[in-house]
Amino acid sequence: DISVGLPSQLTTRMRLRKNIKTFLFIHRFVEQLSYQLNESHLDQETSIDSDIVINHNTLFRFNNYQKWEISLKNFQTKHGPRMIHRLTSSDALSYGIEVETIIKNQNHFLNQYQFSVNYRKNLYHQWIYFDFIPGVRFPRTDSFKKNFFLNLGAEMLF
Repeated sequence: DISVGLPSQLTTRMRLRKNIKTFLFIHRFVEQLSYQLNESHLDQETSIDSDIVINHNTLFRFNNYQKWEISLKNFQTKHGPRMIHRLTSSDALSYGIEVETIIKNQNHFLNQYQFSVNYRKNLYHQWIYFDFIPGVRFPRTDSFKKNFFLNLGAEMLF
């Protein structure tokens, strides 16, 4: 996997995926190593998402994610539940709570928590997607005062 962004940034990734089915859950394991050539920056990421199907249009997911920026010696984790509701065959809503922690100087800190809703629309043959994500986050850097945000995104998959 090689990607290019703006401003130009060349990244190469190696990814390992494995789905594990247990009684009611499907656990999705992803291990990824990324290297940014412009900055000589190496990252290691692990995620385990545990899904349970509520009904044909609703999925409950618990996310667990960790990222280690090896070159920068930064370590963070993100955890939280998410409810995903399919509205039609081409769009869905996702409601979630997320807690982010960091390790700095061998101390573990709650860095922020947030609540968000993600509207995702498939624009073209599962290749191009649009995301509209409003939410509120409570960052430690602002003494956990609420900050509203709105993210707009487009994703192209090849």
